[in-house]
Amino acid sequence: MGGDNAPDAAVEGAVLAARQLGARILLVGRRDELSSRLANQGAPASIEIVDASEVIETDEAPGQCRAAEARLVDRRRSPPG
Repeated sequence: MGGDNAPDAAVEGAVLAARQLGARILLVGRRDELSSRLANQGAPASIEIVDASEVIETDEAPGQCRAAEARLVDRRRSPPG
C-alpha cells in the first residue's frame, strides 16, 4: 500500500466505500499496520486484509523487486510440505 499518505489514505477510502456503498473491500499490505488503522476507524466487517509477506520498499532496485516476485511465484507453485 504505497503512496505519499499510505496506508492512511487507502484505509480511509476503504472505510468510506464500505460504509457508503456497502462494498466488500480487500486491502493488501502489512496486516499489523492495516488492522490497527481499521480498528481505530471502527471499520465494518466487509473490509478484509490480505497480508503481504513481502513488501517492496521505495529504495529497492528494480532487479530486487523482480527477484522477490520470482520467489513469491515459486512458493505459490510449490506444493505445501
